[in-house]
Amino acid sequence: MKLQTRVRPPSQVPTKEWDDLARAVGAVFAGPAWVGAADAVLDGGRVRVATAHDQDRLVGVLPVTATRIAGVDVVRFAGTGPSDYGTVLVDPDASSAHVVATLLDAVTEQLTGPVLLDLQQVGDVDPTGDAVRSWARAHGRPVRTLAQAETIRRTFGPQDGKDSKNRRTKDRKTMRLLGALGEAEHVTELLPDPEQVQDLVAELRDVDAAHPRADHRDQPWTGRTGEFLTEFLRAAPVDSRWLNGVRVDGRLVAYSLELVTGPVVGMYLCSYRSEIADTATGTMLLHDVRRRAHAHGAVVMDMLRGLETYKFRLSTSTHVSHRIVVAPAGFTPGRLLGRALTWRQDLRPWVKRARSALSRSARQGDSPRP
Repeated sequence: MKLQTRVRPPSQVPTKEWDDLARAVGAVFAGPAWVGAADAVLDGGRVRVATAHDQDRLVGVLPVTATRIAGVDVVRFAGTGPSDYGTVLVDPDASSAHVVATLLDAVTEQLTGPVLLDLQQVGDVDPTGDAVRSWARAHGRPVRTLAQAETIRRTFGPQDGKDSKNRRTKDRKTMRLLGALGEAEHVTELLPDPEQVQDLVAELRDVDAAHPRADHRDQPWTGRTGEFLTEFLRAAPVDSRWLNGVRVDGRLVAYSLELVTGPVVGMYLCSYRSEIADTATGTMLLHDVRRRAHAHGAVVMDMLRGLETYKFRLSTSTHVSHRIVVAPAGFTPGRLLGRALTWRQDLRPWVKRARSALSRSARQGDSPRP
């Protein structure tokens, strides 16, 4: 199958075709709104999108950035950082290996220097990983795969459509506790009008700043990440992002942001003010997202990066995403650069082993003599 490829800025790729493919695949971080926001805010207009067509049908999309470091072109997925997954969009009816290889060829042929692929957050259930490694071997390029993050996913079954009496009772109790603080309202859509996004982002920022562990958490609505998410909310179709929350006397006290693409609902952000920490409002929002996801026809509910304790209420099924580094063939500066970029992850297993050894030694030292 001979594919026709093009590499161009995101604004020149037909949005509907691209969005339809992202929804078919269920890739919440590779659609046009997310990539367009990354291009506008994070990547300074450097994003290029490689597309592959089989006659008139779009079968593959690969949005990337290329940054020159020490004479080497480092290629990453567009939106690396805020994106919890990186992937290549491939039509489910097409050969993943063939489409990915064709797109990687198209990208690397556009670049003039040695090319290093630094593809982050590739999921363990995503065929992209195997396809990239196969392409690397075919081109004689050394490839390394490093564990990068853990996630929790739940695949919905028939039982998930049932809303248990226990969950409903807990949610009513939460609303009673909130009602004791003022007039409580659960708002299912905090941003019906994208023109109001700046005012809402200010509220979301205030909620995060008032979280009981604010000093230990990222503040996603500040800095460049905040600008990026603001741009995304402004551009994204309402049905591709759910933003619900709770107001008490009109003041936002908790919120939850989900990214929705086809059969996948990803829980991206959730926060609440310390003053309502004992009301289980976060649990109530989780229950609501679960109901909404099932009504939406979702197949997978993904809690995304991190193994926070509350996520295990949804599922105990954990997955690992990987960083795939493909260096230029031969002993080159690009190969050394690949090692330099991943030194923290290369050291992590050794640090973990050292800590375990120290912990065992300490326990043995505290043990009474026989």
